[in-house]
Amino acid sequence: MVTDYLDGATPPDLRARIDAHLALCTGCASVLNQIRRVIRLAGRLADHDVEALPAGDRDALLTAFRAARQAG
Repeated sequence: MVTDYLDGATPPDLRARIDAHLALCTGCASVLNQIRRVIRLAGRLADHDVEALPAGDRDALLTAFRAARQAG
């Protein structure tokens, strides 16, 4: 649901409910802002940045991103 929300793919009625919740829930708003920041920072990575990661860390991140993509 978060990826749909961030991509603007959430139906308007659901988006309004999410927006209302975010206005009242600092915890969820904080998590959403953290996800936005990760997306923004990850978008700045070049191939050599990713390749410079230790193999185990890189594999763990790629696994997590793929799982999140499939779940979303």
